[in-house]
Amino acid sequence: MQGEVVLITGGSSGIGLAAARRFVSLGARVRLTARNGEKLARAAAELGGGTDWFSADVSDPASVAALMEWIAERDGRLDVLLNSAGQLDLASSGESAPELAERLMRVNYFGLTRTITAALPLLRMSSRKSIVNLSSFAGKLVPPYFSAYSASKFAVQGYTHALRQEMAGEGFHVGLVLPGPVASPMTDGLLNSPMYPVPVGVPVLSPDQVAAAIVKCVRRRRSEVVVPGYFAPLLRLGAAFPRLVDLIYLPYRKR
Repeated sequence: MQGEVVLITGGSSGIGLAAARRFVSLGARVRLTARNGEKLARAAAELGGGTDWFSADVSDPASVAALMEWIAERDGRLDVLLNSAGQLDLASSGESAPELAERLMRVNYFGLTRTITAALPLLRMSSRKSIVNLSSFAGKLVPPYFSAYSASKFAVQGYTHALRQEMAGEGFHVGLVLPGPVASPMTDGLLNSPMYPVPVGVPVLSPDQVAAAIVKCVRRRRSEVVVPGYFAPLLRLGAAFPRLVDLIYLPYRKR
């Protein structure tokens, strides 16, 4: 991937930053974006290797347009787009305010689709033409209190599968990465809380484990990567028989 241009949304911390480290190690020219300019500057300085950053909010159309103008002027093309920007919040489904669902959809889904649409002209100038969208186990299965977050990730999954088919004729690679629980800034204060128990046997991943899967998805042009991979059959089984998920979380609901 020497010299290839990689744009990572949500690149100032967590999975996005871990993926940036791996792409830099492969010789890519990484471009980070997120809302916090100070964090982006620190991340870019740490990464080195020609890494640069641009502060943008994926939920704001004008901000995304400015980001793509910056990429066009600086690099003239885009080889890989990694959509890792996202938010997580949990609440009782019967009591969660509509504003919560709207906020998560605005960032996790509409921000992702807006970024892809804006990036397509730059991606078309590349030979790799790779788009990777970060989803979650919660994009296949829905634990208690995850209704708003899961809805946004189900939307990402449906959009990604449709986009993959529509863009195949142009030589695009469109991939979906679905990690289990990740210890990252996004899950601080939530992971292993009453609303986010981790069932026995489900590993808590590091951001770098997910980053490795993202790079694998790009380089092997995979359509879907589950992290860890041995959970893929279980996700399919749970999606086919939703009451199995009820049984898995039953002991935690009783607490």
